[in-house]
Amino acid sequence: MKYLFQKTIPLLIEYVKYQKPINLVNFNYIEKTLPQRNNYTSNVHRFNKSDALNIIYSMEIKNINGNKIIRFGARMGEYINFYIANLINSILNINLKYDIQTKTIYSELPYISQQRTYGSLKEYISCLLYLGIIKNYNDNLAKQEYLIAVPIEGLSLTSKINFVEKLIPSKELIQIFSFFSNMDATHFQDGITRVGRDDKEWKELSFTFPLLSDFRPNMALIQKINELLQIKLTFYQSKNDSNSIGYSYFEIYDDDYIGGLACNRTDLGSTELRKTSFHKLVCAIMDYYLHKPEEFTKFTSNN
Repeated sequence: MKYLFQKTIPLLIEYVKYQKPINLVNFNYIEKTLPQRNNYTSNVHRFNKSDALNIIYSMEIKNINGNKIIRFGARMGEYINFYIANLINSILNINLKYDIQTKTIYSELPYISQQRTYGSLKEYISCLLYLGIIKNYNDNLAKQEYLIAVPIEGLSLTSKINFVEKLIPSKELIQIFSFFSNMDATHFQDGITRVGRDDKEWKELSFTFPLLSDFRPNMALIQKINELLQIKLTFYQSKNDSNSIGYSYFEIYDDDYIGGLACNRTDLGSTELRKTSFHKLVCAIMDYYLHKPEEFTKFTSNN
C-alpha cells in the first residue's frame, strides 16, 4: 500500500496535471508500478532516451500478404507510448497503431527509397530512426506524453511533431551502421569436470564483426570500436571459406579451479551485451556525424 501511494498515485496525478485524455492512460506502464504480492520494488522508470533506442532496437519488418509491416516493442509493452509512436511517425511519415494482443505498435510501411540502395531495407530504416531519435529526442515532451497510450486506431495525423528534423543518412554512415548491425557478441560461463582433481571454471567474452559486403573499415574506426568496447579486435580470415572474413575479439577471464562441481555452459547475458554494445557504437558514431562532421570523415577515409 505504501508503494502504491509513493509511486502509482503520483503518476496518475502527473497525468492529470498535463490535461491528457483519461481514456488513454498507459495502463501497461501503470500496472508495472503496482506492488505484486511480496514484491514491492519495480524496475520501471520514467521513459527516457535509452528506452526510445531500445524500442527502435526491437524493430521487425515482415512481408504479410504482399505488404511490408513494421512493428516495434515486442516484450516492451510498458514503454510503448504516445511520445515514441509519434516520434517514429514523424520520422518515417507513417501512422503506428496499437496491437492489443501483442502489446506492440505497427504500421504498413510505404515505399522508402534507400539512399544509393546501400544496405538492407531494415538497416536503412533502422539507421534513419536512430539518427532521427538521437537528433530530435525531447526529454521534456517525453515527460508529458509517456503516460499516454497509443490508440488502437493510431494517432491523429495532426499530432505529428512538426519540429522534427528529418535527416537522410549518407552512404558512408549507412555503411558503418550496417557494419555495426552485423556484430555478434557473446558472454558465457563454462566449466570442466576433472575426475580426481579440482574442477575448472572460466568466463568467455567475444565480439565478431564479419565483413559481409564491399565495405572495409579503416583503422580509425577499428580503434574507436576498441576504445568504446574496451577490447582489441584482430583481423581474421577463414582458411576454408574465403568469404568468412572480419574482425573478432575473444577473452577468457576469471579462469580458476573450484572445489565443487563445475557449472554447465551458461549464458551470462549475451543478448543484453549485444544491445548495449551496439548502442554505444551507434550513439558515438552518430554524434560525430551530427556534431563533428570533420572528425567523422576520419572513419570513412581509405575504405
